[in-house]
Amino acid sequence: MKQYYSAYRARTMCPTCSKESDVFITNDGVFPQASQTCTNCLTTFIGDDFLVSLTELNSNISVSAQTSLQIYSC
Repeated sequence: MKQYYSAYRARTMCPTCSKESDVFITNDGVFPQASQTCTNCLTTFIGDDFLVSLTELNSNISVSAQTSLQIYSC
């Protein structure tokens, strides 16, 4: 059976100050690391717990946060 490697560009939001930043969601989890540090307020948080949007890289389709969480939880 052929396995596919999926990569999504995601926006995550700081739970303290709401500043957004980019991460990548892959088959292996959040890249470059699951733990994110906000550049604005220096809060450290788990990036995939605060996803705002998700973009599929091969077709550049943007989806909402609710749809993103449904895709990510599969």
